[in-house]
Amino acid sequence: MSTSTLAIGALFLAACSGDAKPKPPEPSFDAALPPSPDAAPVVRDISEATGVPAWQAVHDRARYLERRGGAGAVVGRLESRTGEQRWLVDESQGQGTLAIRVALPGFARSLADGELLELRGAWAVDADRRWFWRATEVARVVDAEPVTFPYEPGLVVNKIDAPPQAAVPASAAASGATIVFTVVAAPSKPGDGWLIADSADAKGRAWLVLPGEGAAYGGQDMLADGEQWKLIVGRRYTVKIARRPRRSAGLHLLIASGPPRELR
Repeated sequence: MSTSTLAIGALFLAACSGDAKPKPPEPSFDAALPPSPDAAPVVRDISEATGVPAWQAVHDRARYLERRGGAGAVVGRLESRTGEQRWLVDESQGQGTLAIRVALPGFARSLADGELLELRGAWAVDADRRWFWRATEVARVVDAEPVTFPYEPGLVVNKIDAPPQAAVPASAAASGATIVFTVVAAPSKPGDGWLIADSADAKGRAWLVLPGEGAAYGGQDMLADGEQWKLIVGRRYTVKIARRPRRSAGLHLLIASGPPRELR
């Protein structure tokens, strides 16, 4: 056998040895395929929400501005429409009064009132220069217990003819009590509290913080007109107190559990 014949045989054996690249595996039709980028978005079902309560996003608005590329997730109960938008009610405080406007994406607009949702999105401004949460992702908390709120969404101060029978003056306020008070001065900045007294000619007896009032993130006050309680100095109101935690500047600090109501 010639030398050239031996060389050719050696090359053939090398090509057939384990140095050759392995054959790629056959595709498995049982494997899950990644979602198509063109697939229609859907409302996801989750067992627990991890976003912030809806009204907390009002205080933290500077963190979630759409125009700055911010984003986050808010949680609340879906309620009735406000034009093209819906209310998302914060169920952690305010007894139904604290709600933000939300714009749902098309695939979620048929969701019913009362659903507990987590909405990922950011703050934007509508044509009427009102803040609203533009949702891009929607998740529904399954098996959430139904909730009935005693008050309507929005910071509405209704009028009543007389205070509740067991109401006491502001100077006698205690946790769980309903008080009657007169506004002496408005807060100097959000969350500072209203200075209140027993009557118009009396000195201030306590600071009153209403549902949803608090300091803004980073001190950046971006509250719109409809996101602040509107009480009038010299007018009489009634409200239920959740707690009286401490004194501030020598006066009691009262935390309200529900909305104030004006006495006619």
